[in-house]
This record gives sequence, structure tokens and C-alpha cells, in this order.
Amino acid sequence: MSPLPFSFVQPVLSGPDANLNRKTNVVSLSESELTPEAVSVFDKSESPVLGLAAGHTKNGKLSSLVICDGSSAIIVDFKGGAAGKPSSKGKQDTHDSSDSGPDSSDAAAAAGPNSSARKLIEEKLLGRSTDTILAAFDMGPLALSLYTDFGIGIGNAIDVQSTFPELGQSPYAVVEAALRKAQLDKVKPSAERIGSEFLNTTYESVELNCRKELVCRAWLAHYLIDVCLDDQAREEVKKVNTRRIPPELLKIIAKICTDAHRLSLGESPTTKHRIAHVRNEDGVTLIDAAAYKHKFRGANKSARIVAENERGQFAIHTAIDEVDTGSGEVQSVINANIAIISTETTGYDRPTRAASRRAKIILKVLQGEKGLFVDNPWIQNIWFSADGTLVWPEEWSSPPLASPTSPTSRLPPDTSTYELPKLNPSQQIAVNSMLSTKDSYRCVVVQGPPGTGKTSVIAAYVILASRRGYDGIWLVAQSNVAVKNIALKLLKVGFQDWKILVAREFHDGWHEHLYTEDARFNGHLIISSEFKRIRSRDLKGCRVVLSTLSMLSSTFITKFTRHIPMKTLIVDEASQIEVGNYVPAFIAFSSLRKVCWIGDNKQLPPHGQEELEELRSIFEVPHLKKHVVFLDTQYRMPPEIGGIISDAIYDSKLKSNPLHPVTSDTISCYFVDVPQGQESKAETSWKNVAEQAVVLKLAQHLQEADMAYKIITPYEGQTTGIEHLMKQSESGLSWADKCFNVDAFQGNEEDYIIISLVRSRELGFLKNLRRTNVMLTRCKKGMYIITSCKFMDGVGGNSLVGGLLDCLKDKLGDKVWLTEEQIKKGHISNI
Repeated sequence: MSPLPFSFVQPVLSGPDANLNRKTNVVSLSESELTPEAVSVFDKSESPVLGLAAGHTKNGKLSSLVICDGSSAIIVDFKGGAAGKPSSKGKQDTHDSSDSGPDSSDAAAAAGPNSSARKLIEEKLLGRSTDTILAAFDMGPLALSLYTDFGIGIGNAIDVQSTFPELGQSPYAVVEAALRKAQLDKVKPSAERIGSEFLNTTYESVELNCRKELVCRAWLAHYLIDVCLDDQAREEVKKVNTRRIPPELLKIIAKICTDAHRLSLGESPTTKHRIAHVRNEDGVTLIDAAAYKHKFRGANKSARIVAENERGQFAIHTAIDEVDTGSGEVQSVINANIAIISTETTGYDRPTRAASRRAKIILKVLQGEKGLFVDNPWIQNIWFSADGTLVWPEEWSSPPLASPTSPTSRLPPDTSTYELPKLNPSQQIAVNSMLSTKDSYRCVVVQGPPGTGKTSVIAAYVILASRRGYDGIWLVAQSNVAVKNIALKLLKVGFQDWKILVAREFHDGWHEHLYTEDARFNGHLIISSEFKRIRSRDLKGCRVVLSTLSMLSSTFITKFTRHIPMKTLIVDEASQIEVGNYVPAFIAFSSLRKVCWIGDNKQLPPHGQEELEELRSIFEVPHLKKHVVFLDTQYRMPPEIGGIISDAIYDSKLKSNPLHPVTSDTISCYFVDVPQGQESKAETSWKNVAEQAVVLKLAQHLQEADMAYKIITPYEGQTTGIEHLMKQSESGLSWADKCFNVDAFQGNEEDYIIISLVRSRELGFLKNLRRTNVMLTRCKKGMYIITSCKFMDGVGGNSLVGGLLDCLKDKLGDKVWLTEEQIKKGHISNI
């Protein structure tokens, strides 16, 4: 049974306009209840504009659609999920540009048991005539969700944000821009209410508030396009029309867009901030976050602060603004004698520049600029190669990768100081593939398991490419830390002709020490705040540029590409990058002639793949798998551990360095039995207090013995707890850069690794083979795994860690186990 009808009065705008106080009559219908009579209410509309808003399930699937003309609204609740697929009839005609395009009504008809309703929605509402204009916030994702999930096409549709472009693109900023453009000075938007109405990303049809929020978004889209634009302006705005786009192209656009959109919908709007300091300056309370990932972002975020005084703990509900350093400025006055225990903020985070650039490209294609995809060789070869054949423009084979006219490439550089890394045969094959200018090597994929020398391969490529006179080499990665690691490798081999681009918000106040404490970065480092002042002489002699992938979407990146056109793109951490994230670079840099992806699809996946299994990295693109070069020898782990990982993860194809300093006479991995250890919730994470105590005791012994170590745990709650204990003065431990969660430590290594598994009843994190692989492959000399015999004899045995234990027990018997008592006494070895 559908929810009862209700009347709605918008709460987000105030002013003398009578339309602002007019009631909107709202009817909720399941798609099976939708009839021509029900939708005929819009035939009497005074406005040509229908506002739309979509409700999504928590996994990002479209579940409901609101259609609103200002006085009436219908909420259509879909049933049956993502059944809509283009029919075979629609697939045959790939070049039709008429209004009907590929017969998307047939797609709707093939969509499932309620196909007649979906056909009705398309023909009578969403594509009925050019006299009707559709309007929505995020029209691109909405249109593609309708197509992907239900086979419904739309036409003559306006995206609100691109019509009223505003920096940041928050709904409030867009509304302000629209009212300003229309000179509606007396209409006042409420930042708080608009933020609240757009905050919830998960729709529950049984919740009245959810239905009201959705109606509000549709009403607001209708109002902004109906009232803030005149007829001529509406006519001039570029329209989305999925009915005009060939099915093959639309399918790819939908894949690229909906993956990103569903991922963003799954992001929690609430951020918990670990606190480092609280300051009171001139009556203003400032909260400093403890780490970059906990920094405050955005303005006017709703905040819940847990505070404490002599009477106990209590909550303060207020708002917090980001200040320049990433600290939070509390809008309420908080007395200096009140201690702040914890802080969380809730609100809209503006999309990254990279995400915005990707969304704008998709929107342009939906608005008719199909050439962005159809004429781009990179997009065609990665997304549209049906038989796996890669076809490149003939003219690409004519000029060399070096430009004779470029001042940086007239003469090969002096290579006398370079220390070319010694390469094994598989590494040499990878480097040769990266150096080749043949069409068959324009796409190179290198799989490098842990410790196989991926950065050595990159450094060797850079040196040899420079000797050949190549320039325009851009080295990118997902994270700033990975980019810095590449830079350190270039410094180690003596290569100097490079610059590294770092975002100001990452550098200032957070990670300056990573660069300023190493004098070798002098002359190489460029902070994003300096980009607009860059001159050609600042880049003289630079052949190689390092940055994150997202930095390539910077407004000022052309300051660099004008002088150092991107010809070869080397991507580290490629297995962590969702393939759609390359679209902005492929579109922006027409000079690009070669891409080399380096990573390991047995380690960390693209962010969000656990929730959205369809997310792909370049390693999951089927027809590119034949281009993979496998690095087959690891140099990091003791062979004892490396052999077990090879058998369990890499089909026994990963060899270990036969000259590794840790021999088979040494036990390289111990398990520590903590029988009293129990998992417990730490807010949304997990902790194990008994394991924390053992970790600290073991860390003290390693520190006293000058054995370099790091601590890894799968859970933020455990990481926080251990770091808190280490900071206490009585521990006597060096705590800076010692304790990490697994994701933060990929790409890093240390002599000794302490791992706290945390869980005692459920596998939890250990179900994830890729992350467990990362956790177990960080040590160069030895590893201690803190857990319990009971857990490993039970559910824990059904994991990669359990397989490691079984192999070690076969060789060592009970010697693989250490007790708490042994750790307390400093007996950290059974040899």
C-alpha cells in the first residue's frame, strides 16, 4: 500500500513571492499504480518546467522519482531494482540522432513486470515533447540512473548546477547564484534548511521526512529554472537527452558516471575528528585535528561536541567553520574551563576538482558533445574495444616521444651521476615495454607484488627515457605519500630533472616536514598556492613532473603542461584507482601518447569496491590483461614468509630473493597468544584492550634493542588506542609515525612489524584477502602477530593469516607461538 497523500510547503526560501507559500499536493504511487489519469495532473500545469529528484537505496540504486510542477507532485516508487536494459532493437541503430534515438521506450518495455509504467513515465512525462522542460540537481547522474536501473530515457532536461555555476557547487551556493542572476533580492535562501534538505543520501519511502526532502529538491529545481530563467534563457541552456545517444555510448557513459555517483552516495555525511588541541583565542574556540584525514572541511557544518566539566560529560550542538589551516572554528562560545572530549561534524562536502571535472565531462557528453568520447583514442581503446584490438591514430607513430623543438630535449642530459638500478629479467621486460614507442606498447600494465621493486622500475625507466631524449614524462599516484616515495627513489639514483607538485592543503600545517626536513627537495617542490605565479624559467630543464592523479584536474595545471606537455603518463598505485578517474586526464591532455599503469590487483582495491563490486581498476579491464607484465621476484620479505604468500596469493609465481639476509635458520614470524583478548566496539570501529597492552610491551623491547619497527592494525579504534597509550609519558616510547592502519601503510615497509588482529569472535577484516595480503607483506626482517590460540584454532583459521600459521606450524611446531609472559620478560624469540 502506498503512503498517504500530503501537502507540502517548501521551507528553504522566504520572501514576498506568493509561490513560496503555495501548497504542493503530493501523491505517492508505486509504479504498478501509475496510470495515464494519474500523470494527467501535469497537463494542466501553468509552468513548462517539471522538477525532478531521485531517491536512492543505500547501495546507490534508484528507488524513487519525484516529479513536481510547483503545485502538484508525484512520488513514483520503483520495484524490482535494476532490471532495465536496452533491447536488442535499440542496440542495432548506433548512429540515430533523432529525438527517439535508440528506441529507449523498448528498453523500458524490456525492463520487467512494471514495464508499462516505465514506458508511461518516459513517453508522457520525461520525454513527452519539447514544450516540457525537465530540471534537476545533478541531472547527469539522475538521467543515467533512470537509464541504467530501469531503461528509461529522458529529453530536454536541464542540470541546475551547470546552469548557475558556482564555486563548490553546494546546493546553497547554486541557489544563491540563481537568485542573484534573476535579481530576486527579496527572496532569501536558508543555508541551514537547504543543507538539511540535501544532506540525506539514502531514501526510505516509508519515512515521511525522506519523502518531504525529495519533494523539496524537486520543487527547488522547478522553481530555479521556472522563475530564475526567462523563456529565451531556458531555450539557450544546453539540454540532456539520453534518447539521442547511441546505446553503446550511453552504456559506457552510464558505467563511468554511476560508479562515481553511487560511491559518493555511500559516503557518510558525518566525520569524526580526532582532536590534537583546543585553543581559545579572543573568545573564539578553535579545535585542531590530530591528523590530516580528520581536518575540518567546509563552512557551517552541523557539529556535535562532547564536552566535560566538573559535573560530568554533556553534548553541545553547534556549527563549525573550517579556517585556513584545517582547524575548526566553533560558532558557539565555549568556556575555557570546559574540556572537549570529541567532535563530529555533519554536512555537505564539496566535490574534489577531479570529481567535478569528471562530472562536467559526462554532462557535456549527455548534452550532445559526443565527440569528447567518440573521438578520443584512449577512451575508445579502454572502454569501447569490443574484440580487444587497440587502434591508434596513424599520426601518433610519426613524431618521437621527444620534441626536438622543446628546450628541454635538444641535448641528452648528462647521465654520469645516475645510478641505474640493477634490474632482474622481469623488471627489465617491464622497463623495455615502458620505453617502447610502438603502438602495441602504448598501454603497458605492470603487476608488482609486494617488495618486487616497482619504484626501481619507475626510476630505471626515467633514467633510460632521459638518455633517449624523452621528455613530457608525468609520474602520478593516488596518494601524496606514494608520489613522495617515487621522488625519494629519483633522488637516490641521482636524477634531478624533475618537479613535484603538492596541494597546499596537504602541505601547510600537516605534512611540511615530509619535504622541508629533507634538503634534497629544495628546488623540486612546488606548492599549489604557487601555481599561478609559475614562469617558464622556473621549469627550465624539467623533463619529469610528479603529482597525484587528482592534481591533474587543477585549474592551473596548464601552467605546467604548456611548457612540459604530457606525452607519457606513469601511474603508480594503479590497482587502487577506479578506471573512470582517468577520464579527465584523457580528455584534457591531447599530447598524451603512452600510459603505463603499475600496481597489484592482489593488494588494495579502488576505494569502495567492497560496497560496489563492479568498481574496476585498469587491472580488471578484460582486454588489457594480455598487456600485463608480472614482476616475479620479491626482495622485501624473508623467503619463509614470501614463499607462503606466493603460494597463497600469486599461484606460486612469486620468487623470493635467494640472497635475502634473513635465512631459513631464523624464525621470521611469531604469533603471540593473548588468551584474555576480547574484541569490543570503539564507536564504529573495533578495539582489543588486552592486545594493546601486549603491543606496547613488545614495542618497548624492540625499541630498547634498537630494532626498527612499525605497528599495523586493521581497525582505526585499535590504532587510536595504541597511539594514545604510546603518547603517555610513562611508556617511554617514541610514538610519532609508529602506528598505522593497514590502508595507510601500503607501499611502506619496516624491519619489524607488529600486527594486532583485534578480533576474537568474527573474522571481520580478515575476510578481505587483498587487505590481509597488504598487512602480512610489510616486514623486511620479522613480524609479530598479536592474537590468541583460541581465535586462530577457531574462526581465525579460515583466513590468510590462518594459512600462514598452518605453514609455519608445519615447519616449526609450537615454536611459532610466544606467550604474554615471554613478551613481558623480553623473550621475543624462540631461537
